[in-house]
Amino acid sequence: MRGGLREEGAACNREPPPRQTPLSSISEDRLPIVEDVVATLTTSAGAGYGGAAALRAGMRRATDQFDEHAAAALARALVDTLSQSPDNVRVLETLVILGLAHPGALAQHRISLTTEGRRLAVLLEQAGQFERAYCLGELIAERALPENGGVTPESAQAVEQLVRDADFAAARGRTEAAIRCLLEAQRIDPERQDVVRAIRDLRRRREFRKARTVRALKLAFAFTLLSGVGTAILLRETRIWSHWKALPMADPDDLGAMRARLDGIDAMFAREQVWITMPAALLDRDRLRHDIALRARPVLPVLTDVAPELEAQTQASGAYELAEEARVSGLHHAEKGLITEAIADLRRSLELAPAEWVHRDKVQADVNALEAWQKKNSLEGGK
Repeated sequence: MRGGLREEGAACNREPPPRQTPLSSISEDRLPIVEDVVATLTTSAGAGYGGAAALRAGMRRATDQFDEHAAAALARALVDTLSQSPDNVRVLETLVILGLAHPGALAQHRISLTTEGRRLAVLLEQAGQFERAYCLGELIAERALPENGGVTPESAQAVEQLVRDADFAAARGRTEAAIRCLLEAQRIDPERQDVVRAIRDLRRRREFRKARTVRALKLAFAFTLLSGVGTAILLRETRIWSHWKALPMADPDDLGAMRARLDGIDAMFAREQVWITMPAALLDRDRLRHDIALRARPVLPVLTDVAPELEAQTQASGAYELAEEARVSGLHHAEKGLITEAIADLRRSLELAPAEWVHRDKVQADVNALEAWQKKNSLEGGK
């Protein structure tokens, strides 16, 4: 077994042990051998990194350098190391690569390659190595031996027939029947990863179709509802328009016809409340009301003569205007110091104004005040 590690031992400057070294020596110097095996089988992976090519390179090294018996002994040593460090990704990866190259070696110790591979895939995903985890799963699905004795040829034929039936049913849209066939095939052979993926794809397709059907039903219901509402509005508008157009036309000179049409429009407003073509009816109603108000207004006779009362009022208005002009002129003369002219204008306004003139008392008081002031100035000048 150690002869398989001869190249790695030379790289570490150690003399390779003889190829016939008994396997019992593995337990005496387990840790160095585990480290050498890990370095040998995961060198291409670059400390756990890489794709399917690195994994296959490790599998080739395990096949070339170890036989089934040596691989079983190494698997035992790797399991002991993992019991002390369960999360050691490189040791677990070495065990899985060894199991992929020699599946019987793990089976001798009742080690499930599928279980260990899934645990390694989880650790790789937690470390962010999603591509390597995916490649590992694909390799395990290809190489792992069926557990519990595998399936019989008859069972394998039954599985293939169920897969064909599922394909036939799926091609004709019978998704539920296809899923039932694949579930039965999975029950017979749980290791068929293609069956698992087919079941997942069919279930996703079923959910997508269900969601698409629900969306289509919602759209159809919304369209039907909108169509019904639109049809109801259109029928109502047509009925109201027909009723409005059926009202009797009214000539602008026919007061009775205009009132009859206005009553019909008011009744339509009271009955229908609101509709789309309502502005046209509002304009028609306002026009009729205006025309009716004009026609109902009484016509006054044309006046050819001026009544005596109106003539008296006109003359009185002229007297007020002349009196007001004389009063204003007198006030202006008083402001300028022309007392004589101011007194003359104020007396003239008293003579022109009617007896009920509102400024009569005020003007008279101004005249008296101006005359008294003029008399006092004349006495003082005589002295």
